[in-house]
Amino acid sequence: MARIGSHALAAASVRTFIEGGAATFTVRNARTDGRYTYRVKRPKGEKKGAAALFVSVLNGSNNEKDYAYIGFITDAGEFVPGKGPIPRTAVSVRGFAWVWSHVDRLAEFPNVEVHHIGACGRCGRPLTVPESITTGLGPVCAQRV
Repeated sequence: MARIGSHALAAASVRTFIEGGAATFTVRNARTDGRYTYRVKRPKGEKKGAAALFVSVLNGSNNEKDYAYIGFITDAGEFVPGKGPIPRTAVSVRGFAWVWSHVDRLAEFPNVEVHHIGACGRCGRPLTVPESITTGLGPVCAQRV
């Protein structure tokens, strides 16, 4: 799967990358070329019983700031669509829900590609070690998850 310049994640690494708490990635359907970019972040100062991870989708032209909340992943690992500006029925919300429900079986779906932005899914720092490109986690963060 890995090719020069590619930020494609290995299917087996997608869950760990997303659960890192600072993941930004694009999901692409290679058959239709449909794609959505998501940001999954661990809330700061998380309190007991709070959401484990907040999920947002890119909803504008600014790749840094134009993310809209679409739901959260519970501590138990369930994606729950939220009450945000993007309706639960939106393709982007249903798409993330599908990917998350199949995250441990993505290798069975060759048309689904997950690409990270070249930054660690746990700390957000740029990835510089070639092996880290396929996992989306830097060597230090990979040992901590």
